[in-house]
Amino acid sequence: MIIRSKSKIFRGVILAFAAVAMVGSAYLLPLAALASSQASPAKAVSTADVRYGGWNNGQITVNANTDSKNLYAAASTVEVTSNIAKDAVLSGNIVNVPGTIGDDLLALGGTITLQGPIGGSARVAGSKITISAPITDDLMLLSGNATVTSAASVGGDLFAAAKSLEIDAPVAGNIYFAGDILIINSKISGSVYVKDLSNIQLGPNADILGSVSYTSPTLISINPSAKTSGQITRHQLPQISTSQLVISFIFSFLLLLIILFLAIITLFSLFPIVSQKLVLAANRNYANNMLIGLLAAIFMPIVAVIICLFGVGFYLGLLMFAVWFLFLLLGWLLGVVAFGVWLESILNRQTQVIKYSGIILGIVAVSLLRLIPVLGTIVSLVLVFAGSGAIYRSVWHSRQNAV
Repeated sequence: MIIRSKSKIFRGVILAFAAVAMVGSAYLLPLAALASSQASPAKAVSTADVRYGGWNNGQITVNANTDSKNLYAAASTVEVTSNIAKDAVLSGNIVNVPGTIGDDLLALGGTITLQGPIGGSARVAGSKITISAPITDDLMLLSGNATVTSAASVGGDLFAAAKSLEIDAPVAGNIYFAGDILIINSKISGSVYVKDLSNIQLGPNADILGSVSYTSPTLISINPSAKTSGQITRHQLPQISTSQLVISFIFSFLLLLIILFLAIITLFSLFPIVSQKLVLAANRNYANNMLIGLLAAIFMPIVAVIICLFGVGFYLGLLMFAVWFLFLLLGWLLGVVAFGVWLESILNRQTQVIKYSGIILGIVAVSLLRLIPVLGTIVSLVLVFAGSGAIYRSVWHSRQNAV
């Protein structure tokens, strides 16, 4: 019999997870400062400029007449043409910074363009990034496609993880890169360290004063006009033997079994009665539960996005996303147990009873089925939808009974 506990910790874990999921988004960083400034107006200082323009086509323009010490801004479109004395934290679908940042810059968004000088370091994450600004210290990039134009310069090191990165600006320090394509067409005073690369190219204007160390399945492409003063070292990709693959597979398989077992036992120990009822309910109305879980998995995120587009419903939309993800996770665990209980009842020709043997049988059976490319995916989706559907039905019936 499953270990039972009267502990209510699980409810606290759910609430904590929802809270972390909401506030963990980078888009909420400026909002936290905004809430703080509004909550205590008596202590507000004039040196910080905090702005939130909304995500539904909202726009923030910090013009040249604005003089701020620190700037925190979030909107669909953020443009800074003024001079910021110290730090700037910007977030938006489109972020343009032709103005001056006196110290450090943190920019998060979709398309990001930097043109004004930055007095400290720049940390930028976006799908498409264009840097045309002189940066006094380090530059850190996380992007799909990024370009550091000839109008830019980096006074320190350049750290980047991107699908493709083109560097046409001088870099005073080292370059550390991980991604697919790296093109260097400028003077690099330090060394270049590249990992997990598919293609590295040195253009005609490349001048590497330090060494080049890279790991790639292909050789580096060097233009005849490019200059390299240091040593160029290519590291081969590690060769994995058949025995290592087998050991890695066995280890991964056992690790999955252990994680599933611990997660399910924790769930049933902290919330035993409801968990057992949901497992049995999932098997009683399997087709209906699966249909409800499927519809909820499709439409709940759509509804959450629509709600987020309205200013007052932004937090409600984030909460819906957290609940949606949580129900999918719990549905997966309950679906695995329900599958094991059903298998055990078929093998032993008995009624469905939740026991450790059924849990272990379900975990092992699902883990083995996941190894089959198409069938494993279908079985996993069916279990997720059936388990989450049982949760939605239970919540709906509880609400009706309460009314």
